[in-house]
Amino acid sequence: MEIALVIYGVSWIILLLVFLYAKFKSDNSIEKEPWYLYALIIALAPLVVFLLIPYLLVDGGIKDRRQKNKNKESEAKKKIEKAHQEEASLGYMFASQNRNSIKASSRQIVIGRSLVALAQMEQYDRFLKCLDKLSLPKGYTLLVDKAKHEGLGDKSNLYVKTSDGIDNYNYFEHIEVEDSLDGAWQAYLLYSLWHILPTFWHGGYDSRTYIFSKEDLKDLRTIEESDQWVVNQLTAYDLFPEVVKSDINNKYYVTCCFWSDWDGLIRELVEVTIEDNKVVDIFEVQNKSEFAYDCGILY
Repeated sequence: MEIALVIYGVSWIILLLVFLYAKFKSDNSIEKEPWYLYALIIALAPLVVFLLIPYLLVDGGIKDRRQKNKNKESEAKKKIEKAHQEEASLGYMFASQNRNSIKASSRQIVIGRSLVALAQMEQYDRFLKCLDKLSLPKGYTLLVDKAKHEGLGDKSNLYVKTSDGIDNYNYFEHIEVEDSLDGAWQAYLLYSLWHILPTFWHGGYDSRTYIFSKEDLKDLRTIEESDQWVVNQLTAYDLFPEVVKSDINNKYYVTCCFWSDWDGLIRELVEVTIEDNKVVDIFEVQNKSEFAYDCGILY
């Protein structure tokens, strides 16, 4: 509609210019011009004014209302997310009380390291063999859609190919998960896996090195070799992951440390909700900065 009105207005202007040009070139009086030319100009001029201008005003008002609605929706979404963060933080705090230890078990740490090693070796078909508390129906396969080297950047994504050949990137819809601390831990590992899969260009900002204990620091390399001294500073921190279940809301809470060359040492808190042996929600509650660092490199 807007394009049609613009064309309509431009056509009227062209018609007017043609008339003025013809009048300028002619030595005859205005009365001798074709009568229908005046009729067209007189008929079209008011339409341009009364149709185009009101339309632009109405259209501008509609766009303003749409923007206001978007802003309201954004604010409402932020409030809901903030309330969820506060609720999850309390759930983690209460779940952590009166317990001798919520540190990840040695077996859980071994599985975490094994999964990282498989990702680095690109042995993607062995992921679910490592994550023994997760399983897919017969004929279903967990695959990796590797980052494409195009545009300004890309990241890799996990997806499930069903027995019917359908690709589903909401892979948790198909994965059976043991409703236990081990199941929640392994669900978290799978959810976070894309951070250590191949990336391209700007996608590299999301790359992480997961740290499960101080033992992992010996293999940690900063992107700038001259900053390797930073790794020695990390030995002062408690780096063990934590896995705990809340008796109040039956949700699991996982914390785990990772290193980012643009953020430093971060301890992530994630809430995992398992219902009927399916992960129905994974909510990133908080990323707490333990040791701030920025390599200063911009892609």
